[in-house]
Amino acid sequence: MGKLDATVHKKYSEKYGVSGFPTLKFFINGDAIEYGGGRTESEIINWLRKKTQPSTTEVSSADEVEKLRADNDVVVVFFGEKDSADFETYSKVTKAVEDVIFVHSFSADLKSHFEATSSVVLFKNFDEKRNNFDGEFTSDNVKSFVETNMYPTVMEFTQKAA
Repeated sequence: MGKLDATVHKKYSEKYGVSGFPTLKFFINGDAIEYGGGRTESEIINWLRKKTQPSTTEVSSADEVEKLRADNDVVVVFFGEKDSADFETYSKVTKAVEDVIFVHSFSADLKSHFEATSSVVLFKNFDEKRNNFDGEFTSDNVKSFVETNMYPTVMEFTQKAA
């Protein structure tokens, strides 16, 4: 944990986009993630636990994926190689996006079972039921893909939606 007075260290406040106070940022391998949750000790600790524990879980069967799909509005699945740059990129995105279940499979059979035409598939219980990522595999592109497709086209206006 560290504390920085952005009025004194203006170079860093500009570099990391600090425009209001207090601003909390968490860094993983040099990548900043802005904290937007509650301000109590328990809320901050729970958020940090989520960011520091594995954010994607390996699945090995279609039944596991189907159960996750039934229990959650959105499930994002990575199909690919364990030691690939794409999986490393995907893992970064899983830590940056909230309110989504992320899983991965290194099984070609499972990818075939779901007729995945790309390495990332977003399953959802609304609209068109699934989206396949088809862009250049960068953190920004994958994150944008998830954030664009994780909400229904039309939704009830609730506090969570706001």
